[in-house]
Amino acid sequence: MPITPKVRYENHHLVVVVGHRNFFQDPWSSARHEQRLAVLDSAIEEIKRHVDDVWSVRKEFDRIEECPLCGRGWELDNEGLPSCCVEAIAEFKKEAEVVTV
Repeated sequence: MPITPKVRYENHHLVVVVGHRNFFQDPWSSARHEQRLAVLDSAIEEIKRHVDDVWSVRKEFDRIEECPLCGRGWELDNEGLPSCCVEAIAEFKKEAEVVTV
């Protein structure tokens, strides 16, 4: 008979995904982010008030940076230039020239 591993379950947690009624709101607006944080704060308070045996409750969210010109993920190369598109590199260099003049 083959050996099977023992199984232990840990890190039980609840994930709450916050939406918003206004689907036409700009996804990049800071107001939308603040509204969603407020909903999370409210949910945290309700959980603390009504649920027993909860060790901790915290907010988490992903921060996503995208190039405003091409929409790809925003990353800088070893020289500190955007690596997503030629237009972003040109704009970045143009702004750097203005600062150094």
